[in-house]
Amino acid sequence: MSVTVYSHFFSLGMETKQAIIRGKNGGARPGAGRKRRLEEHEIMERLSPLHDIAINALSAGLEKHDMKAVDIYFRYAYGLPTQRIESKIEANLNSVSVEVITPHELVKIA
Repeated sequence: MSVTVYSHFFSLGMETKQAIIRGKNGGARPGAGRKRRLEEHEIMERLSPLHDIAINALSAGLEKHDMKAVDIYFRYAYGLPTQRIESKIEANLNSVSVEVITPHELVKIA
């Protein structure tokens, strides 16, 4: 993009900029977002007859010592273990001096 296009973009108002950015980054789309409660309830009703089959399959996998079944069981029964993240943060701060200026001194400066 040329410099002219960038300078034109920065001269626009905030609402116009947001509209341009939203236009390129998605926005409302059909089928996007969380399903409505009614839809979720309908899906749960369809899956409920399969609940016993799923539990039996998991039980069979556990009895066979299938590691995938063991992994699924422990993830849902106990959750994932806490992950430790190591990071290194480096920062350099220059000294900052702060002077207190009274309103009387401010009038003299201005």
